[in-house]
Amino acid sequence: MRPIKEIPCLFILALLLYLSCSSEALTGEDPEAREAIKRSVKLYSSHNWEIRKMAINRVSVYSGTVYSRNVVLLLLKATDDTHALVRVEALKALTRIKTESAHSRIREMALNDRKTIVRWTAYQALEVYKSAEDESAFITGYGDSEWLIREAAIRGLLKIDDDTVQSRNRNVIIAAVKDSNISVRINALNHLRYRDPDIYREIAAIINNKKTGITLLKAALTAVSGYRLDKITRGRLVRLLTHSNKEVRILALRALKKDEELKKTKEFTGEKQG
Repeated sequence: MRPIKEIPCLFILALLLYLSCSSEALTGEDPEAREAIKRSVKLYSSHNWEIRKMAINRVSVYSGTVYSRNVVLLLLKATDDTHALVRVEALKALTRIKTESAHSRIREMALNDRKTIVRWTAYQALEVYKSAEDESAFITGYGDSEWLIREAAIRGLLKIDDDTVQSRNRNVIIAAVKDSNISVRINALNHLRYRDPDIYREIAAIINNKKTGITLLKAALTAVSGYRLDKITRGRLVRLLTHSNKEVRILALRALKKDEELKKTKEFTGEKQG
């Protein structure tokens, strides 16, 4: 008999699947799900990547059953598939499941996979964890030459609900607000929650620039709400109340109202921001 380490990984996976399904059936049998998962395992042994992708798509449906552990085993196996689109399919399924057992593997793929589309999907998957453990990975991602990766990475970083993380990465956030790609800038502005005087100045500069496009302007107006406004920016927002775009008018009004609320409660002062 060959040593276990020489047995193909897929065979080990199938063996684990069979043993786990057999034992779990004693407490919560679901014959239909069990057979469907076993069929997916067989399909995944195909040399055709499209069939393997289909197998991953099918098996993910059963992540909420008593066989969820088996589903995750197959999905994790698929994250090492030779075809990029199969790896992407596995990542999408793992994103929906949000299992902690896949967290480190997803981070590894975001940092090291050789295909941009896989790294991009992995960074999107990391977003759902909103974990400070991924801070370094998101910082690395923002340094990528591909704007799609930078966009996903800055979005993930800003979703980490920890002011300490946001504070020590303020320079990265400012860089994203000024990024050469418009989509990265908009995503950064739309997900900003951390308040900082230097970040405020960048947002105000976008609002006060009369050449700023509508989409970027709306993102900046969203981001500025919650700050005490300086005199120039407040005047600009007042003028935007007559803008031809309805959303711009609403966002400007919202930011002005919030500014008044903050003024009354004395939470912030213009001097502290400026």
